[in-house]
Amino acid sequence: MKTILLVEDDAAVRFGVRIDLEIHGKYKVWEAGDHQEALAVLIKRGKPHVVLTDVMMPSGQTAGLKLIKDLRSSPQWKYVPIIVLSARTNTQDILDALKQGATDYLIKPCEREDLLQRVNRAYELSCELAKTSHTSPEIASSEHSSNARKLIVSTLRLALWYWELTTQKTKFDLAEESKLWATYINSKGSYSTRTLDKYLHETSLPTKPRTQLVLGTASYVLEVCPKEATLRPQLEAYVQELAQLVS
Repeated sequence: MKTILLVEDDAAVRFGVRIDLEIHGKYKVWEAGDHQEALAVLIKRGKPHVVLTDVMMPSGQTAGLKLIKDLRSSPQWKYVPIIVLSARTNTQDILDALKQGATDYLIKPCEREDLLQRVNRAYELSCELAKTSHTSPEIASSEHSSNARKLIVSTLRLALWYWELTTQKTKFDLAEESKLWATYINSKGSYSTRTLDKYLHETSLPTKPRTQLVLGTASYVLEVCPKEATLRPQLEAYVQELAQLVS
């Protein structure tokens, strides 16, 4: 079951978002109206796949940021993706949320399609991190062993998530700006990143993948993206492990 904690003090807004998530996103929604209530729900129910929270609540104008800080300081909820859903549009408000550890930021009111797209992306990230947050891949002597291939794919996937969530740019932009991957334009004028795409799945990963290319991409993302982002420690760990693999 896909689970999400929705923290919103406005009952009407909470109802509308919950309906979108349950009916159109097929999520099981846990609800809370404020910071402390949210913590109580988490203690009772455990770890959701995603947290979706407002910033301004009855307990304070920045209660949502306090919630993010509390979750990021807890071993149990440290890596749960957190999406801020707020009416605040000031750049500093967005940066403050990201600095505290928010994974993404949505300005309300937002379109259902955008909401579900962001939540689904955060859910996929949650599943990806769940595979690796408590265990470290055991690398065999062969650079291209099964575990090594998983690490290559996981590193590039996480680097791409970090890029998209902190810059709001696409993988095509990453390929273009890093100058590490080839980009293509088909006869219909659509852009694609065929080579990069092959490295995002084990089934399409080349027989002899260019590990240094993935390391270069991850290093570029770490260099240009916000240093406060929640995903940074995990990506740094992947890069270190992958670098040891090829050294």
